Amino acid sequence: NTTNMKQAISRRTFVRTTGIAAGLAPFVPSMGALASYREGGTNPRIPQIPYGAVYFVKSNPPREDWERDYRTASEDGCNTFRHWFIWSAIETAPGVYDWKDYDRQMELAEKYGISTVIAEMALVPQWIFDRYPEILYVDRGGRRPVSGISEHSATGGHTNWAGAICMNTRVGRELIGSFLTALAERYKGHPALMAYDVWNECFYPPDICFHEDTRQVFVGWLKEKYETLDALRKAWKRYSLNSWDQVQIPRITWPWPECQDWIYFRKSNFYDHMQWKVDTLRAVDPDVLMTAHGIGNSINWVFSSGSDHWEAASHVQSYGFTFVQTRERNDPVTQWHSVDLVRAGSRGKPFWHSEAQAGPSWHGMIGRKRENGRIAEPEDVRIWNMITFAAGGRGILYPRWRPLLDGPLHGAFGPYSMDGSRNERSAEMSRVAKWANDPASKSLFEAAPVKGDLGILFLHESASHSHLSAKTAGGDWYPRALWGACRGFLHNNLQADWVHPDDMEEYQVLYLPFPLAISEKNAARIIEWVREGGILISEGCPAYFGGNLHVGETQPNMGLDELFGATEKNVELMPDVDSPFSFEGSESVFMGGGYKQEYKLEKGKAEASYEDGTVAAVSHRFGKGRTLLLGTHPSIHCHKVKGGINTAYFLEAFRFARREQLVSSSNHLVQARLHKNASRHYLWIVNPEREAQETRIRMGAGQDKMHFMGSHWNEFRPLIKDNQFEAHIPGRDVLILEFKMT
Repeated sequence: NTTNMKQAISRRTFVRTTGIAAGLAPFVPSMGALASYREGGTNPRIPQIPYGAVYFVKSNPPREDWERDYRTASEDGCNTFRHWFIWSAIETAPGVYDWKDYDRQMELAEKYGISTVIAEMALVPQWIFDRYPEILYVDRGGRRPVSGISEHSATGGHTNWAGAICMNTRVGRELIGSFLTALAERYKGHPALMAYDVWNECFYPPDICFHEDTRQVFVGWLKEKYETLDALRKAWKRYSLNSWDQVQIPRITWPWPECQDWIYFRKSNFYDHMQWKVDTLRAVDPDVLMTAHGIGNSINWVFSSGSDHWEAASHVQSYGFTFVQTRERNDPVTQWHSVDLVRAGSRGKPFWHSEAQAGPSWHGMIGRKRENGRIAEPEDVRIWNMITFAAGGRGILYPRWRPLLDGPLHGAFGPYSMDGSRNERSAEMSRVAKWANDPASKSLFEAAPVKGDLGILFLHESASHSHLSAKTAGGDWYPRALWGACRGFLHNNLQADWVHPDDMEEYQVLYLPFPLAISEKNAARIIEWVREGGILISEGCPAYFGGNLHVGETQPNMGLDELFGATEKNVELMPDVDSPFSFEGSESVFMGGGYKQEYKLEKGKAEASYEDGTVAAVSHRFGKGRTLLLGTHPSIHCHKVKGGINTAYFLEAFRFARREQLVSSSNHLVQARLHKNASRHYLWIVNPEREAQETRIRMGAGQDKMHFMGSHWNEFRPLIKDNQFEAHIPGRDVLILEFKMT
């Protein structure tokens, strides 16, 4: 109570100067964007396009540079700073808080009209490691963490991105809750406060947590799922379990039901903790925006580290993602995939590129070519921003405004120079920032990407099985298939949206890559969706494993044999051996990857064959819909060779749907995306290549007539005939064209 009283007195005496008093115009947020922030979206500090960077990471940059840097940032169009409000640097002893550096950041933010996102609160004070070792998490080997220093911040208390404390412990939650409450009480109502970023890069290390309190929570989860110990015994094949107290956390990663239960529980448990943090902050400040950000290429870690955009975004009002191009070898396909995936997970909520590269990166890049993102050039900054915008992102933040001066990440990521001075990269950043927040761009950014030509159905059970089988199957194949399908469609300028099973009714055409495991519930949903008119294109071995990881005796499993009009004749589970196949009447030969399933026709029609003449693909009419089942996995080969001959396969697969492409580009290096608001269409034509590109853009014949209304970036006036035109796009640049459709 004494501590709370001191905090209240400190809040009342906190001196502020309003933006208006300082002679600065207040932010006028975009009403369209603001209205779409689900709860607590009345915060006037939300700019039209949040644009900025992480600025203060204790103890960088130096205090003497702060005001100059804020002034520079404001002049250059930055309107948002994200800071690390680090617990271990603030609560220096139990109940003793050092707010000085953070108060100053808030004062400067208000003075220079920069909105503040409070983030990175997980580094744990040293006194907790010393006083409360029993609440620290326990890893697979029974070890507890020690306090380290993050590579990202010259501050102690770092262990991993999940924090050092097991949040299933009562004392652990009390200590975390006490700090979050003090933080929210300190800055509630501050004119500079825009949001709390409650979870940095929503994932957790694969080897935690094996604490006894976590085991007890796990047992409670199992009781809710199975209801009786006998049901658990049968499901887990542990026939001599005689009490719930004997249930242990699995220490292995194999495709067994107990391991599947553990990884599903871990994900649920961590996202429960995320919601608890949101609720704790909301209890003090019900009006502030809650945000979080995951990892763009999360399909690699859905179950090893719980990176699930659909789940994470459901707990906050706006979402975001980290995508640093240098880590992905500056491959535009990986960025398109990442932004599209986060857009799908956000389900209409505004989302930001929360960590975007704008400077060089040295750490771990030995052996990479300089143009693969190691040395970011001004043109790179521009095109990386524009891909995010073209795929629907509505905010850009960099991991650093200016680089760190110490530690392994010194000199990395930031658009400004080591001393905070301007350079060519920051000049291009400033140009984009000012353009994005110009009132003339408001209608452009209120528009949203239209629904794609088709959807790629994302099955969490396939991701789960692939992760658990990685050791025995020669690798984690499901992410590779997803990457390959994305690349195959994108190289044909087909917009393939990522689709959660809960959202599949919104699409008429779905592609199903590497669907080896399908739950009973989702199998029934897929069957009904096709019956009602859906068009399903599936790769081989659909539902080979049922929901309990049991192989079906009839393949395809769970009634899918009737859906596809065929049954398995033979299967070869050899993912390292490609399987050539060709469609009937075509001389083109494509390469299957993953597994090879041969079919016996029931009611379906043969559409493709392997080299030995056996049936490789079957089409079938089912209810009002149609299916195409291909016995192998061309997406895996497409990923392995980064496109290759299988690029044409994905266009062939789309043609099976008998739908016209929404927007086509004759040059596969150029991507075109259509956005729409209430009255206008906006066509983004994106050239990520270093050289200028020519392409012919064609709108689908089913589209209304295009009437050009103006350009929003480079000046360009298309000569349109029959909804087609030629376009010249400069290197690493875009055209953004506004149309009225009649």
